Amino acid sequence: VTASLAKIPTEKTRATQRVSKRPSRGYHTFKNRLLNITPKKDEEDQVTANQQAPLLRLPTEIREQIWSEVLGGKTFQQTYNQGRNQPSKFRPNRDRKHGLALPLTCRQIYAETASMPYK
Repeated sequence: VTASLAKIPTEKTRATQRVSKRPSRGYHTFKNRLLNITPKKDEEDQVTANQQAPLLRLPTEIREQIWSEVLGGKTFQQTYNQGRNQPSKFRPNRDRKHGLALPLTCRQIYAETASMPYK
């Protein structure tokens, strides 16, 4: 009986054996599907370095004008697959230049531009 009791994990051992699972894609999204831009501890140095980039040192008003020129004036329509309640994948026209890659450059630019195409 004592040998079987020794195998039962206590609360302390359970807590230390828990594995924190992180999605294989390396990022987390909120329920509204926007990216959680809070940097992880190992990413804080890179975030600091990104903030020193000349583009990100510009005043917010000027950056907003740049984002508006790159992303503004375009209409994007989300369509749904018939019979399913899931959005279809968006494939932009390859003949036209677009700025949809802009939010992918860094967390700060994502935070400033993610919702712009839908306004």
